[in-house]
Amino acid sequence: MSDQILQERLFALASAGNIEELMMLVGDDTSEDPGQAAYKWLNVASDFGHAAADEMIDAVLEGDLYADDDNCATGHAHFELSVSYLTGRDGFPVDYGRAQEHLEAMLSRGYPDSLQDGTSLLTEARAKMNPEAQQLFDTALVSQN
Repeated sequence: MSDQILQERLFALASAGNIEELMMLVGDDTSEDPGQAAYKWLNVASDFGHAAADEMIDAVLEGDLYADDDNCATGHAHFELSVSYLTGRDGFPVDYGRAQEHLEAMLSRGYPDSLQDGTSLLTEARAKMNPEAQQLFDTALVSQN
């Protein structure tokens, strides 16, 4: 399964609240750390109102991501989700409200300041956004400083 198809399938499962199948597919994804991928996709399920995902997020934080003391893994997950909601990539709907929530979650974790080359990451992501998404992205980053 190509990465694009896999991401779209994961989004479909998460947004539909099919948590059991989602977690099986997350385990099959070799491109991401399983704990970080679980955290990311459970957050998507939570975005769509699936309460069971919230309990599982706590379990992932207490288990696989227990050692994420610098919040780099969780910060990066929120970064990826904010960009997906801003650009509509990977089968995500463009949703500026959800993007804003994930930007705030990312920034509250000190991300990307915890990265050596965080500015490049932000610049690269911003280049793929339309002007309206860029404005929301920039406003969130400026309000943090």
